[in-house]
Amino acid sequence: MAKSKSAIKNRIKSINSTKKITGAMELISNIKFQKAVKKLGMNKDYSKTIEEVFASVMPHADIENNMYANGNGTKRRFCFVFVSDLGLCGGYNVNLLKYIKENFSNDDEFFVIGSNYGSFFEKNGFNVVNKEIIYSDEIDYNFIQKEMESALNRFLNKEIGSVEIAYTKFVNNVTFVPSSDTVVPVKMEKGETNIEVLMEPNPNTVLNSLVPLVTCNALYNRYLQAKATEQASRRFAMENATDNANELIENLTLEYNQARQAAITQEITEIVSGADAL
Repeated sequence: MAKSKSAIKNRIKSINSTKKITGAMELISNIKFQKAVKKLGMNKDYSKTIEEVFASVMPHADIENNMYANGNGTKRRFCFVFVSDLGLCGGYNVNLLKYIKENFSNDDEFFVIGSNYGSFFEKNGFNVVNKEIIYSDEIDYNFIQKEMESALNRFLNKEIGSVEIAYTKFVNNVTFVPSSDTVVPVKMEKGETNIEVLMEPNPNTVLNSLVPLVTCNALYNRYLQAKATEQASRRFAMENATDNANELIENLTLEYNQARQAAITQEITEIVSGADAL
């Protein structure tokens, strides 16, 4: 019985140590999540302005003959993928990679940002064009701009037929959805406007010069959403782990007290039996 009590006590001590780690990770993830949400909110104003400018140009441009709007006839898809750098974030990566497996084919190309995807792409025969691991915590807007412009050049050269982004969409603080968005061909709708706008040298040139800005911002926005959902997923995972630790400690403490009480009862019984024998 003493050995059983000792084992239970050691296990409680071990779970308490784990609880401290998960609690600390939950706190860190929450801080990072708040920062990511703040960046996402700041990007919203810029995105709105870019979209308004883009929309004001479209009615004056020749959308019907624009390759960015209508595609280039090539079928191969090129997709940016945002996964996490670290684990312990619940089903964040698993759900996204499952989505990719269901919605993309082996003929498509992938540019993966993040390191925690294991051998998923290799195992499923997917073509990852970046051979070196790119850590998502180490990139910025300049990196995203460079890679998007490279993808746009490949689109204009008809090497790829579309540019897409696979990421985990940030719906709200508790809802995240694996998603993919097509950024090229660009969705262009020729609306109506009563505002006369002077564009130099011409509306088509202005529209084409705006496409890199719009697509780069789209990729950056999805990157911010991915980082926010990663930290939120990790926060929830660590919160659940801490709650489970508390529940285990409570159950083990009850088990320890029962074992202790049984040992005391046994000792009392032995003492009484010895006294009766005298």
